[in-house]
Amino acid sequence: MKKVHFLSGIILSIFVTFHLLNHLTALQSIHTHIAVMSALRQVYQHPLIESLLLLSVLVQIISGVQLVRQRGWKQTLYYNKLHVYSGIYLAFFLFVHTSATLAGRFMLQVDTNFYYGAMVVNLKPYLFFYIPYYFLGAFSFFVHVACILRIKMIRNVGLDKANRRASWVLFLGALIGLSILWAFTYKVELPPLYQKLMPY
Repeated sequence: MKKVHFLSGIILSIFVTFHLLNHLTALQSIHTHIAVMSALRQVYQHPLIESLLLLSVLVQIISGVQLVRQRGWKQTLYYNKLHVYSGIYLAFFLFVHTSATLAGRFMLQVDTNFYYGAMVVNLKPYLFFYIPYYFLGAFSFFVHVACILRIKMIRNVGLDKANRRASWVLFLGALIGLSILWAFTYKVELPPLYQKLMPY
C-alpha cells in the first residue's frame, strides 16, 4: 500500500508542479495563464495521460485513507502531525477539486480555465470558503512533500538540517499559495458567463 501510494504520488506531483507553475504565470497576465494552460492541455488531456492522472487521484485518496487508518491519525511529533493532516486535507482537496473540474467540463460544458477557478475566489459569499480552500490545497501539497523529503534527508544530512530544509519547503509553499491567490483575485474582472455560473 505504501509503495502504491508513493508511486501515485510521484505521478500526481509531476502534474501538480506544472499546474502550480501554470497558475503562477497569471502573475504576468491572464492571457499568459490561459495560453500556457492551452499548451499543457495538449499533453495532460490526452486520453491515456488523463486516464492515468484520474486513476492516480483515486489511488492516492484510497491508499492515503488506508495508511492513515493503519497508522492512526493522532500523532505526537510535529512533522508526523503535518504529514498526516496535510495528507487528509489533500485527499479532500483532490476529490473536490477533481470533481468540480470534471463537472465544469462535462456537465456545465464550460472552459475550466483561469476564470473557472477565479470566479469562486472573487464572488461573495463563496470567496470566504474558497480562498482558504485553495490556499490550503496548494500549501498542503508542499507540506506533504516537505515531510516526505525530510524523512529521506535525515539519513544523509541529519535531523537538524533536514528540519531546516523542510521548513524552507513549507515557507516556499506558503509563498506560492499566497502568490497564486493574489494573481487570481487582484483586479480580476469575470466574464458574464462565469458570473452567471454561481447562484446568488
